[in-house]
Amino acid sequence: MSINQTIFEFLDGRTVTLDGVHGELRYESYRAVYPYEHVRHTLVHKPSEKGQRSKAYLSQRRELGDDWQTDLTNSIERTTDLALQFGFDFETVLEKS
Repeated sequence: MSINQTIFEFLDGRTVTLDGVHGELRYESYRAVYPYEHVRHTLVHKPSEKGQRSKAYLSQRRELGDDWQTDLTNSIERTTDLALQFGFDFETVLEKS
């Protein structure tokens, strides 16, 4: 298992406010066969009902014209900061790998 998967699993289900929008972190993994066989791992911030009523969310929604969520999959600094905020033990994980 990669370090990203380990961090994503650790953060899955955690409640957090990002950029003024309250929501839940969700780890998703799925297998694809096109254009080649692979497994994709993603971490997204899904706004809660409270988050969807926030000024920040509504402002962005007006701009985009639709509901939205934040994809954190390739945001290494942000996911690392979140993991540290919730007490993720990087030293132990790195020792095991």
